[in-house]
Amino acid sequence: MKCISFFVTVLLLCTASSVLGQKVAVDWDHDADFSKYKTYAWIESQNPGSELAAKRIVAAIESQLTARGLQKAQWGDADLGVVYNVGAKERVSVQGYNYGYGRYRWGGGTVRYDTTTYTEATAVVDLVDAKAHSLVWRGTASDTVSDNPEKNTKKIEKAAEKMFKKYPPRKG
Repeated sequence: MKCISFFVTVLLLCTASSVLGQKVAVDWDHDADFSKYKTYAWIESQNPGSELAAKRIVAAIESQLTARGLQKAQWGDADLGVVYNVGAKERVSVQGYNYGYGRYRWGGGTVRYDTTTYTEATAVVDLVDAKAHSLVWRGTASDTVSDNPEKNTKKIEKAAEKMFKKYPPRKG
């Protein structure tokens, strides 16, 4: 019976971690007329991440912008400026497990603690009205960084897709 409950617990933890994975949020200037934005140009990032990650992030964002009808242009000719920045933090997770019930089914028992260290990265994508020099849209995404580059690429693509899912935003 203990074996079955252990596997159920592991299954629930795995399911919960996949549901709680990536966090994405979007905000925008509700007075901005997004229908006037047809072109974009890149603004240099102050925190682009590694060179390999930067290429993947730019490709994912460009893919989403192109899918929404925006065309890449030179800075002086663009309607929107696009910039992203990334940051990473080391996080520690401590999980305690009690494998005994002690006398009278409460208290006592053996407690085991598992400590996990992981890296959580956050990307912020800003769209700036090139003529007014004002922020009109911001998307943020946070997720854990994997040791597997292919997984990280998929996470970047998924985050960009989620961010731009409802772009351009609709009034109302």
